[in-house]
Amino acid sequence: MSSLQKKLDEGKFVVTAEIGPPKSAVEDSIIEKAKMLKEHIDAANVTDNQRGVVRMCSLAGCHLLVHSGVEPVMQMTCRDRNRIAIQSDILGAGALDIPNILIVTGDHVLLGDHPMAKSVYDLDSIQTIQMIKLMRDEGVDFAGNELKSPPNLYIGATANPYADPYELQILRLEKKVEVGAQFIQSQAVYDLERFEQFLDDVQYLDVKILAGIVPLKSDGYARFMNKRIPGIRIPQDMIDRLTKAKDKEQEGIQMAIETCIELKKMKRVDGIHIMAIFWEEIVPEIVQGAKLR
Repeated sequence: MSSLQKKLDEGKFVVTAEIGPPKSAVEDSIIEKAKMLKEHIDAANVTDNQRGVVRMCSLAGCHLLVHSGVEPVMQMTCRDRNRIAIQSDILGAGALDIPNILIVTGDHVLLGDHPMAKSVYDLDSIQTIQMIKLMRDEGVDFAGNELKSPPNLYIGATANPYADPYELQILRLEKKVEVGAQFIQSQAVYDLERFEQFLDDVQYLDVKILAGIVPLKSDGYARFMNKRIPGIRIPQDMIDRLTKAKDKEQEGIQMAIETCIELKKMKRVDGIHIMAIFWEEIVPEIVQGAKLR
């Protein structure tokens, strides 16, 4: 059992963060980020070619985290692999002692640095979760062939309380839990009222919920996210606050701290997932400021 799963099962409030791997074959940046975050988090996601930009693979990044003493969460996108490649990487994760996995659909290639690339989407996120559970619990691959040593993975998924239609988001989360998702990490939370409504609407689901936090660097960054990132909803009063701030980055950090404090008060929230997006050095400040650990 992964340490993350054990803590969540015991009812402990957890903190996870996101580490963006480098566009490089050099391991130094991941190891440095691991050392910086190690004392402040319970586990770290390694993203999988986030925003459709080529970077070091999540599998390798997670392997480096294991050897740096940080428990990894391997992110896997459905965009770039067929079911054969996905299962191959899952078996590789098991062999490399990677205990957690998070399945994401994946951003469209048109958003990244290879817009001419062909998306795969052989399986969607729900089917992929189902496949991983089958491999782990039944000891067979998706074609029914026996696996001599099944991977033991704690299975995670994503949820977006702000995307429309809202009812579809609830239904998709229900399906993910039904086929095997054990924890979720949500899209960035800014609108606390809507998120609390979401928590009420999914309280019947047997799943651990980690609320997503994306710190804002500026009012321009906030406007860009509202316009270009699906399912992001940043209230105007937060944008106005950034506009007026003398130190916009520090104001963004403070708002993230305040949001974490409010989220921790919500009964259905089991932890915080901080997505600093190549701004990982601020994670300790947020964790300490919000007294998350």
